[in-house]
Amino acid sequence: MSTKELNSLAREKKKLADGEKRTFEDVKQSMSLYLESVCYFIQCAHDEPILDQRTTLLSATLSMLQHLVYNYEKMFHIPANQSVDALNNIRQKFLLINYWLQSFIYQLQYNINLPAIERCVHQVTEYCSHSKSPADTNPSFLYEFSKCMLHSYQSNHYWNKAERLKREEPLKKFVEQLLRQNQNRRLTRDDTTLDFLLYIFDAIDLLRLTIA
Repeated sequence: MSTKELNSLAREKKKLADGEKRTFEDVKQSMSLYLESVCYFIQCAHDEPILDQRTTLLSATLSMLQHLVYNYEKMFHIPANQSVDALNNIRQKFLLINYWLQSFIYQLQYNINLPAIERCVHQVTEYCSHSKSPADTNPSFLYEFSKCMLHSYQSNHYWNKAERLKREEPLKKFVEQLLRQNQNRRLTRDDTTLDFLLYIFDAIDLLRLTIA
């Protein structure tokens, strides 16, 4: 599939996910479509040869994931007479997949900026070794280095959030099922983009099987 086709598919799934949600099935379908949309946007970024456009697409996709996390209770809401426990269950699964994806995107951003980090690291080391006081003027390379390294921090931050979340009782069975489906292979940020996304698609398929 071409980058243009992937982008079109991602946008179409997001458009469908934005529809009105009245039932548990509506919520489940919307969550799945949003997450699938993110996966296709990531694949688009992976296939994009122009670095600036790749970076922009990853940043936009990250913003989408963050918006979903910040607003998931309002976005994925159903009338009180429907199953609250099932809704909370599927929300937890959604958050876990979301955190995995955020962590992976930050890792991709870190990898993109690795040449800049390597270019700055000697200067930063020299600066920190010879700087006499915190009042010294911070050079531009220090700002660039810090900005790039934040991607690594954020990747670890969201991966750790996912690790904590998956140890909670409602998600243990979900994670065990994922492991069985993938021959006991665990998801890692060192996976290729394709392997990572295939694992995530398995997780989305399992999310779709959640029963109210």
